[in-house]
Amino acid sequence: MRTNKALIAAVAVASCTWAGTASADELALYGQSIDFENSSGCLTIGDAISCSAPLLNVLAGLSPTTLTDDGGYVFQTNQGTLRNNYIVLSGGGGAADNSDIDPVGGSGPAVEDGFKSNDVANDQYFATGQTGTTAGNLSDPDNNNLTAAQDSLGTWDVDIGWLIEALTFDEGRHQLLIGFDYNEPQSGSPTTLDYWSLVTLVDSSGLLPPINYEIRSPTGQTYDQFVSNKTFDGETSKPSATDFSTVLGTSCVDTDGSESPPILNIEGGGCPAGYETTINNTLATNLTEIIAWLPELDMGLESFQASGYDTVSARVLLGCFDNNSTAGTIGTGYLSGDGSTTNCGEGGFPDIFLMAGDVIPTENVPVPAPAPLLLLGAGLLGLTTLRWRARRRN
Repeated sequence: MRTNKALIAAVAVASCTWAGTASADELALYGQSIDFENSSGCLTIGDAISCSAPLLNVLAGLSPTTLTDDGGYVFQTNQGTLRNNYIVLSGGGGAADNSDIDPVGGSGPAVEDGFKSNDVANDQYFATGQTGTTAGNLSDPDNNNLTAAQDSLGTWDVDIGWLIEALTFDEGRHQLLIGFDYNEPQSGSPTTLDYWSLVTLVDSSGLLPPINYEIRSPTGQTYDQFVSNKTFDGETSKPSATDFSTVLGTSCVDTDGSESPPILNIEGGGCPAGYETTINNTLATNLTEIIAWLPELDMGLESFQASGYDTVSARVLLGCFDNNSTAGTIGTGYLSGDGSTTNCGEGGFPDIFLMAGDVIPTENVPVPAPAPLLLLGAGLLGLTTLRWRARRRN
């Protein structure tokens, strides 16, 4: 079990805004430390670990809505302040402008503007798009000084060097965390949402094959056991309906040890008898409920950059998708075959954004290997299934 470090800087809440806004040379800092690999408030979903902030609060003996400035895990993220931060997808119908963040100092940001959530009435899905088309109603955002080769259609893109610089400040290089503001309480009951994402390391010169990390339904494997079969381009980049995971609106917690499992996640509503605590995972449109981490990607950023990878790209799908549907409110053409997802996004909108977490201990930050040696090792292992087993230890 790793030792958590208390972070001095916190994401403060003042006048209904998130006061932890990033400066010109760093990402906004999440004001709490999470034991991702050991906490029962977290779940492995493919290559990622996802944690419910309200559930983490209850496990720590706090109210589900306790904010980070009061020692909790939930934090406030209003739309206006979010757009000044590092955004992948922004709700409220307005695209996020990431052009004001420039950690490389004067040369301009190398990070794409965020996608905006759907603005067509009654749409039941959100998507960053798909390869080869601008399917859906989410056009590719401004690339903010990425090269044309780095700016892939249908994905949100960022330069690896930019990312490392934005995560490096104060005590050292910080974790790369993903915040997910659910924004679904107004869509009725059950308040659930299906989601899937592929995060890909890209060499824009085309010399190295992409390395893919999938965020998906649980497989029962740890993140370092799981190997995605998805690819960056073409039909094999698309998920099947069963690959989608689901954000469940309610968590039920048994505090006296009488029930199994002690934590039960359900679509919504009241908890069964025997579960003393009911947690709402869909708090509000301005409160972030989900914090996620991609350990293998994060711990390998420096080594990936040294080997020649220059871009991180993310494809995100949320809500209802059905290849057999002709309804314009359902996302068609995004799945790899027949089937459909059922938990939709009508009545709400998501926010997805990146932020800095704990400082990574120096001994756990990979020393970049010379490119020829790293590529030789990658070739022997099979680069498309390269797994970085960089776990934190005491």
